[in-house]
Amino acid sequence: MSPEGTTEVRKHRTDRWVYRDYTGDFSARQARTLLAVLALIVVLAEVAVRIVGPEDRRTSQNSMHGLRTQLLQMEEDPRPKIVGVGDSSLQGGGVLRDEDTGMGMLWTDLRGTHSVYNLGVPGGTAYTNKFLLEVIRNRPIENVDRVIVEMIPSKFMVPKKGAPTLEESGLASVQELNRFLPFADARALGIPSDPLNRDVAIEYRFQYGLAKLSHLYRMRDAFKNRIVGGYPAFWFAASLLPNNIRKRMLADKGDGNNRLAAQTEDVPYRPQMGKPSDREVYFSDRGQFEMLRDTLRQAKRISKKPPVLLIHPTHFEYQKISERQRRLHLQALRDMGRSMERLAREEGVELVVVPSNEYQDPSFWTKTTAHFNERLHRIVFERLRAKLP
Repeated sequence: MSPEGTTEVRKHRTDRWVYRDYTGDFSARQARTLLAVLALIVVLAEVAVRIVGPEDRRTSQNSMHGLRTQLLQMEEDPRPKIVGVGDSSLQGGGVLRDEDTGMGMLWTDLRGTHSVYNLGVPGGTAYTNKFLLEVIRNRPIENVDRVIVEMIPSKFMVPKKGAPTLEESGLASVQELNRFLPFADARALGIPSDPLNRDVAIEYRFQYGLAKLSHLYRMRDAFKNRIVGGYPAFWFAASLLPNNIRKRMLADKGDGNNRLAAQTEDVPYRPQMGKPSDREVYFSDRGQFEMLRDTLRQAKRISKKPPVLLIHPTHFEYQKISERQRRLHLQALRDMGRSMERLAREEGVELVVVPSNEYQDPSFWTKTTAHFNERLHRIVFERLRAKLP
């Protein structure tokens, strides 16, 4: 074959054959045009997201999605910041709209002067609070005006006097946090944790860097947070799945304590769903309480003004408790209150307590039982707002 013929064959292969297996008759020029159009669409989408893209104001109600986005927003935000760390009560579990949570109401009220970030996470404890504050301290985040550290009384309750509080759930949540925020060494903070695999850690850091560079990529978390990870999606899936599959996948115990059974507008808790209980309960100043002290000291390193220690209420009468158990609960809450007041004085922080015993009315709580609805979130906001600028 002549050199000219070889050149003609190569040109023919380049123009057509290389694309035939995938797109049929598609020339190189058409491919270049298509790639240019796609690149232009991506650039325009990136610009649009930067201008009008949504902000994440809290973590997903069923995962840690949204944390990475919020940290990146905090790095870029020059305004004074109020940052809350805590569990799903602070986050607003069982409440669909951000603005109906206590932190969301705070965001609406202070939006002219402050940015408000709700870093409450599912299963959060003093361990996750300390971990998150360490991440904030080590990131290029400036102008943190106030830190709110939230805890619920049940984190300090034990079945035997003098026993340390349980740690397993909090440690599992710390492990999950590492997937999104692989910056802090949990073990160096005194939190037992398995180190991340080196390759996995590199991947997570790369994802964070890519989200920092591209707001369009960052929307992945917002999408998973709002569409995939929220209660409505699980409620929709639960309503479509056959019962035999749903019960296996969603572990519905029939006692109203299934997170995935929460509906878009969570229904009130029904007392008849509770199981009889007469177990002992006591306040413990070991474990979680000791880590809380460390967390408050960490918060003071970040916060310009004295941090706020927020004690949310818990629904201790969810079970059909005996009168004896109720007395034990009330005594444990009194013991906890005195210890929290002493801790706040010693550490120089503001204390806001929303008393559990005043809010056992089922109309304040949701079907998820661990969470309260918009009515109680409003009360939390009003008490919290009185301590803030």
